[in-house]
Amino acid sequence: MMLGRVALVGAFWGAMGFTVACSRSGDTKRAAQTSRDTSSTLHALTIGAPVPAYDVTTLRDSVVHLGGTQDDVTILNVWATWCTECREEMALLDTVARQTRKEHVRVISVSVDQSIAPVRQFAQIAKPSFVIGYDARHEFEQSYSVVALPTTYVIGRDGHLVWQHTGSVVAVRHELSAAIDQAENPQR
Repeated sequence: MMLGRVALVGAFWGAMGFTVACSRSGDTKRAAQTSRDTSSTLHALTIGAPVPAYDVTTLRDSVVHLGGTQDDVTILNVWATWCTECREEMALLDTVARQTRKEHVRVISVSVDQSIAPVRQFAQIAKPSFVIGYDARHEFEQSYSVVALPTTYVIGRDGHLVWQHTGSVVAVRHELSAAIDQAENPQR
C-alpha cells in the first residue's frame, strides 16, 4: 500500500512541477525543478493512444526518436541516478534487453537527472546493454506525464501506449512481460 501513497504524493508534487522518487524505505525525495514551466498542465498518457513524439539524446550523442511508427516495440524507462528503485531495476531491464533483442524489442532508459555527469558515471559502472538517454532540455517529464520515478512504458510498433507502470518493474515483471507480448502481437 506504500506505493499507492507514494503515487498519490507523486501526482500532487508532479502537478506542482516537481519530480518524486520512490525508495524501498518508502521515503520520497523532491528534486528542484529547473527550466520547466510549472504553470502548464500535465496530460496523462492513455493506454491505446499515441505517445508524444520526442527525440532523446543518448550518452553516445546519437538521437533516438520516440513516437510514431517504429520497427521495434519500445520499453521506455524514466529514471534518475538518485532514485534507489530506479538503480535497482536496471539489472532486470538489462536482462529484458538481452532476452528480447532478437524479437525487435528495444529498451531505452531516459535519465531526468539535473546533470549528465552522474548518468555517465552510472553507465560506465553498470555497462547496460540498452540505450541510456539524457533529457538535456528537461522537458521529457512534462511530455510523458511523469509524476514519479521510476516510470516505465511499453510502446507498440504503431507508436501507441500499450502499458505503463509507476514504481519499480521488478515486482511486476510478469505484467511487463505480458505487455511486451501484447505489443508484439496486438491481434491477440
